[in-house]
Amino acid sequence: MAGVKCKLGMIRESAKKWISETCGEGWLPLVDEAYDNLPKDIDITDVYQKWAGLHFDTSEGNEAFDMYLFDIQEKSESICEKCGSTASHYVISGWEYARCIKHSEGGIDLNNLPEPT
Repeated sequence: MAGVKCKLGMIRESAKKWISETCGEGWLPLVDEAYDNLPKDIDITDVYQKWAGLHFDTSEGNEAFDMYLFDIQEKSESICEKCGSTASHYVISGWEYARCIKHSEGGIDLNNLPEPT
């Protein structure tokens, strides 16, 4: 289940609740940023964490807004999804997350792997 949706899309409050429950509070300002800049003819249909980034699905293709959402996704990859601090890309129990050292849960920091020999 990806969250509560309205007739055409996911409303802001549902998106924030879903991200807060599944990821934490760290990305909530990015969710607000996406909704604050949402074109009138587009609905956000889903918001989720995937591969250590915040992802948005939309009802309509709009190249400019899609690029804007991609920028938010890239930004999210360096923000701890739990608390909003500076993050690295961690693998924790086989899943990829954007986390600060405090919330890394002993995962493998993919940004600081040793060079192969």
